[in-house]
Amino acid sequence: MNFFADASPLILAGLFILLGAAALQDWVSGRISWWFAAGIALLCLGWATNEGELNALVTNSLVALGALLLTVVLFSIGAMGGGAAKLFSATAFAAGLGGILAFAAGTFIAGGLIALVALGWKRLGGRKGEARVPFGLAILAGAVTAQLY
Repeated sequence: MNFFADASPLILAGLFILLGAAALQDWVSGRISWWFAAGIALLCLGWATNEGELNALVTNSLVALGALLLTVVLFSIGAMGGGAAKLFSATAFAAGLGGILAFAAGTFIAGGLIALVALGWKRLGGRKGEARVPFGLAILAGAVTAQLY
């Protein structure tokens, strides 16, 4: 079940409010609180349980587990922060099997574009050190992609 396509407007609004707040927090502080990932997972879990979609819960949980395995690898090599890994996995739970490809493609394309902008901004400003990439914005872009497709 793709919650971005199948959920009620109220659930969808809740998902995007949580994702937007996480993206804003990442932009401002460079961190994403685990509360956002927990909120997304609980919102989807509650809605699916209420709707009697138990098969979707199993499928979506497997999708989230796969996403978590991928993001743990990315975290371990320093390509993604821990908060972004949790947020990506929770949002993959919301995207489910029907929306994971659109979500992942949208997220990683947006992440690449944001990284290029961050590198350019760093070079233009003559700043030292690593360029900080607010991956929460990319996850939000991926969720929008999953909702549109």
